Amino acid sequence: MAAKSIVIGLTGPTGAGKSTVSRAFVDRGCAVIDADQVAREVSRSDRDCLRELAEAFGKERPVALVKELTKLHERVVRTTLGEAAEYFVQEPPKGEFVLILEGKKEEKRGERSLEGAVSLARELSGGGMSLSEAARTAAQRSGFRKGEIYKALLEDNGEEKP
Repeated sequence: MAAKSIVIGLTGPTGAGKSTVSRAFVDRGCAVIDADQVAREVSRSDRDCLRELAEAFGKERPVALVKELTKLHERVVRTTLGEAAEYFVQEPPKGEFVLILEGKKEEKRGERSLEGAVSLARELSGGGMSLSEAARTAAQRSGFRKGEIYKALLEDNGEEKP
């Protein structure tokens, strides 16, 4: 029969004894994950986190940089990922920050056109994808029905839908 694992979370303010209790667990052969250490490692200043985020989500993606969250001297700077990355190249961050990225804006179907969806499907089929698969992929990305796109593709090719 396998040994049962127990997960224990230690919380508390500075000086509450979390490190002492953690050392006692380690001394008794327990595995301990120090979340504070993990956070420090992830946010080391030699990591170019903001530049990588800007590349992944776009330089114009709004971000809030929050320092001293929930403390007396809390500071919030609203900017873009690109501007934040440039700023911190010149002024390396000190202390801990919380980054809050704006979510991806949902496009409304009305902002897209059937013509654009058909154009995408044409590109996909030109790259070797079947018309049916291209129409399905374009439908997923555009919000239009696969049948609408497929019919337009067939009309472009001088064919009729079976």
